[in-house]
Amino acid sequence: MKYLHIFLSVFLLIFLFSSCSSSPQSGRERVSVDLNSLKYEIGSVEVQLDKLLGGLKKDTLTVTYYPADDVVCLYYRVDFTNHYLFLNESGRIAFITALERYKDDYEQRELVNRKSRTRRAYGKAPSMLHWETFSFTGAGQSYPEIEFGYFFKNGFPFFTITQPETENTHETTKDRVKTNAREIFHFTRAQGDELAALFDQQLLRPLGNGFINNTDPDLDVY
Repeated sequence: MKYLHIFLSVFLLIFLFSSCSSSPQSGRERVSVDLNSLKYEIGSVEVQLDKLLGGLKKDTLTVTYYPADDVVCLYYRVDFTNHYLFLNESGRIAFITALERYKDDYEQRELVNRKSRTRRAYGKAPSMLHWETFSFTGAGQSYPEIEFGYFFKNGFPFFTITQPETENTHETTKDRVKTNAREIFHFTRAQGDELAALFDQQLLRPLGNGFINNTDPDLDVY
């Protein structure tokens, strides 16, 4: 009987450990959007992306809003591939909160140059990513958990969103394209403020009463 109690106790501990370790993954918030629904292009923001051989290059994030799902899309193009990064309200709030923490640390001179560890200094948020490249590769879909932080480039600490490499879940292309490419968005404080202004719910909520802006980037339905 004594050994039975020991065995049951060990089994229970293993079960509890397994449940705890798997529950965050299964319970993780997932962003979703109906790509056929009404959408509006609400603005654009300049950003810096990494060059292939080092350094930064200027680019533009085009911001589109899907009022039916209360989701914002950040569109950008890298190496002939169109990318669409979707954030829901909790992701946008996380961005705004992280940006304010970064600006406070910037003003207090508390930012430190510790390589990549600072890229996740201000938390994470769920997202959804679609990308389209050449016809032989097709479309991709993933659900990266983006990270907010900062990173020093040429002695300047940029506020960053890191979109990590994640598994392609698209049913027809996941066997050919295993993952999406990691991307890091570098913002100055002014650029971050511009994007935060486009994330303001007081700006977004009234848009559901208008008409679609036909200048939006075309998004295929997957």
